[in-house]
Amino acid sequence: MIFMTDRLNEEAGNLMYSFARAGYDVQTVVSSYDGYMPEGILSPYGFYVNGKKEPEPGLPRYFNQIDLPDFWEIESTTTSGEVHEYEDLRARLFYAEPKSERHLKIIDWIDKNGKARCSDHYDRYGRRFAQTILDRNQKPVHKTYYDADGREVITENLNTGDIILTDEGRNYFFRSKADFIAHFLQHSGLNTDRLMFNSLSTPFFAADILQHTNPRKRNVLFWQEPIAEDIPGNMRSILDRGAAGVSVIAVQRQDAYKKIRELAVDQTRFKKLGYIYPSLRENKGSHNALVFTNSDQVEKLAELVKSLPDVHFHVGALTEMSPKLLIMEMMQNVTLYPAIWEKTISELWSKCDIYLDINHGGEILEAVRTAFLNNQLVFAFGSTAHNRFFTDTANIFEPGEYQKMADRIKSILSDDKKMKEALKAQRMHAHEADEKDYQEVLG
Repeated sequence: MIFMTDRLNEEAGNLMYSFARAGYDVQTVVSSYDGYMPEGILSPYGFYVNGKKEPEPGLPRYFNQIDLPDFWEIESTTTSGEVHEYEDLRARLFYAEPKSERHLKIIDWIDKNGKARCSDHYDRYGRRFAQTILDRNQKPVHKTYYDADGREVITENLNTGDIILTDEGRNYFFRSKADFIAHFLQHSGLNTDRLMFNSLSTPFFAADILQHTNPRKRNVLFWQEPIAEDIPGNMRSILDRGAAGVSVIAVQRQDAYKKIRELAVDQTRFKKLGYIYPSLRENKGSHNALVFTNSDQVEKLAELVKSLPDVHFHVGALTEMSPKLLIMEMMQNVTLYPAIWEKTISELWSKCDIYLDINHGGEILEAVRTAFLNNQLVFAFGSTAHNRFFTDTANIFEPGEYQKMADRIKSILSDDKKMKEALKAQRMHAHEADEKDYQEVLG
């Protein structure tokens, strides 16, 4: 079986893990390519760029391993870099995750007017595998992909969607990315008897193209988005004419499934199916709470620390901490970890049983999802919640209700039964499924 997705986001990752746990041998195909694709994942672009085989071993290119003219110099932080010619900015450097390792992913070259005019793309093997040309408004208009010898293998017009593939001495012209992907699936040697996908865009259209050449009625759409007032048009075409050979629509959000149940559609075509999640550790009910932040804007931290004197608060950051946060270590039940080490992060995931998603700004370390997988009970404020999918609504409070949050934490930590019930509710909120659920839907 083949699973097609536009990108490797959280939902796609959850589904891929669920397939494996349920015992299905599924090949994931991603319709994009950024050069840092995990091993075992295929992309049509990577397939042709790498010559239809695994690339030669190599290391990512470090940020300072680029050729520059005399008197140009590189300046770098732990998250990005810049190239200067004396006072003038010549390029911006963007790093792959984790950015702290400063492995080069994209270089934006800057013209004399301070605008990016082209981007060089680097892969996990240190090769420049693509270049994007930008217009005067810095909009991407054309992208060229290269093989290991620097020869053009794919050119893509980003305005019209046209793609030209050079393969084994022949040129192939495609009017869309879906046509390109359908060609790849037909010529890659993969078994296309059953396709599964989680998008009504490129993967859906590619499956529909293949449906015309090899009709099938066993394909599955995994729906991972909300539903508005009515189902999307492409989903309607599945119900009305069997587009893309879809026989089952597996709905992976509880709110979406509830909405579909209210609509005048063929309910037999929809199946409710959540995700199979790993359980990385058992919750021990310890009085250790964890917060990860890269700013000193941590909502009601001082108030919670005072309201929960029997709870020890562990606050970690990838960067140095400001005096506003450092002063918190004067509290006996607070330990701070500025510029935290990876080993310490791992130890805190194992040690703590409460996660407080109370930092403003961006989420770091995929903290909420990681806390969920480590069976930490997640709490958040409405103004700070970064991932409500993994945070039970019963554990989300408004900032002015911090005392209610503290009281609920205190109550749950005082009773093992309450902790088990809260963790079960948290898993149910995230729409947890098991192997049997997948076998009933997929056969």
